[in-house]
Amino acid sequence: MSHRYVLRIQEIVRRSVFVLMSSVVALTGLVATPVSAQPIQVADWRQTIPGGVGIALDRAPNGDYAVVGIESLSSLNPTYGITLTLQRYSSTGQPVWSQPVRTTSTVAGFKPTSVRIDADGNIVVLANEADFNSSICVPPGSICPPSTEPLFNAWWLVQKYSPAGALLWQRRQLQVGLVPVLGTFDATGDPYIVLDPNSPARTAVIQKLSGATGATLWTALTPDGAKPGALALSSSGTVLLAGASSLGLSINEYEYASDTGVVRLTRTLYAAAAGYYAPGMALGPQGEIAFTGKSAEGLFLGLENATRQPLFTLSTTPGAQGRQVTVDALGRLVVAGMVPGSSGTNWLLLRYDASGAPLHAPVVIDRHASATEEPLDLILRGEEAAYITGAAGPGTTVDPNGTQAVTVRLALNGNIDWVASESAGVRGVGAALALDGSVVVLTAGDMSLVHYPVVGAAIPTALKLSATSVRGASRVKGTVTLSTNTGAVVKLTSSNPAVVSVPSTVTVPSGVNSASFDIKTSKVKTDTAVTITATANGMSTSAILLVRR
Repeated sequence: MSHRYVLRIQEIVRRSVFVLMSSVVALTGLVATPVSAQPIQVADWRQTIPGGVGIALDRAPNGDYAVVGIESLSSLNPTYGITLTLQRYSSTGQPVWSQPVRTTSTVAGFKPTSVRIDADGNIVVLANEADFNSSICVPPGSICPPSTEPLFNAWWLVQKYSPAGALLWQRRQLQVGLVPVLGTFDATGDPYIVLDPNSPARTAVIQKLSGATGATLWTALTPDGAKPGALALSSSGTVLLAGASSLGLSINEYEYASDTGVVRLTRTLYAAAAGYYAPGMALGPQGEIAFTGKSAEGLFLGLENATRQPLFTLSTTPGAQGRQVTVDALGRLVVAGMVPGSSGTNWLLLRYDASGAPLHAPVVIDRHASATEEPLDLILRGEEAAYITGAAGPGTTVDPNGTQAVTVRLALNGNIDWVASESAGVRGVGAALALDGSVVVLTAGDMSLVHYPVVGAAIPTALKLSATSVRGASRVKGTVTLSTNTGAVVKLTSSNPAVVSVPSTVTVPSGVNSASFDIKTSKVKTDTAVTITATANGMSTSAILLVRR
């Protein structure tokens, strides 16, 4: 296989650009948040597959959920399952398929890593097959010679299913040691995957597959032995991959030139964050790129703008590592990571503005004295709340180092609004927002999909205008109404700001459920319809204003 991919390499090595700010705190100065004292959230529905182990979750555009996991755990290696299990649930938690779709392995088991749903509701599953206890013979069916050694992760597997659960195609590739760990789609529905070699001596592989057949359309390699951590597509369609190696944390950008068949690569490298680990990455509303990992000084965090210029980097909390990062609509960053405790590890939650200034004190969640407590997924609802799910205490009498599936809601001011625990869940492996802004979590234990209703969110329910049709250069009054009287900052947008201008936000004070704002219109040559939208907590409501000439 040939790999022609580098026309342009831009190296930006940041060795001493750490911003030492008030957020840089000594490990001993961190204060654990008493999560047990926070309001407890209770699930209003739950679907389980007894004996299954949940691995990954995604939400479809219509509000359905796809979950993937394993059943019939391998007696040789229980992180693998003889059966790969896929199920689809409606937005209300009802199974869409009468039975899960199950695939049985003949070579010691599957280990799924990811599930993704495209714009048409098709589901793509990523997995590897055959653990290190398998002896693989080539070609298949041949008699293994006595010297055959067991191989680890012999095949990588990509499956595509229709919304009804029919297998559309399957790509089962014998390529020892490569694990497909990340996936996304472009506008045409073609999937992109990253193959993790699980070794610093080998490079990660990016492949674009055909959405129609699964065939490889192009391939690119990272320029060093970086472990892949996150994959995304920019607004211009380029491919972004965050990785980390002994050289540093790198943000690699690929662009396929159809006329020459060459993948171009732009790369920024942050040497201070060197190490072999999977860094986190997320794109912001203006195309900015946030990334997190670890350095000698602690948790590493950085931000680049859409033109790939570094805006800031910082390091905080000795011994800590960033795992996930996300960016809200106002460009603020939320980071979830791990920090060493007296024994084991604890959660570390942070929030920064776009300049790298901390927005609240570090939040440490410590529910277990000695277990490995770690956040495994982070999602945002609008500009207010962040939801983090993962593994945390308390343990059990059977296994004192055992954990539960724990989910918390982190408010903008750093408070933990509520905590939800699934005692049989072991760990929360994925989270998704429902269409109404509520939260769904997949747990490892019993492959359980759990729904937590919206609590305390002031969601926009109506946007009314004092007039729906006016001549240009007139003023109109708009009023937004929320579902509760807890108050919220509501973001306002106009689909045509040159004709209709609105304030960027309107504040609904606590104690009331509505607030008004002024709308200005300009003169127009032809009648123009403009949509005004009010958004809070990830939910929106709109109204149309006709501006007449």
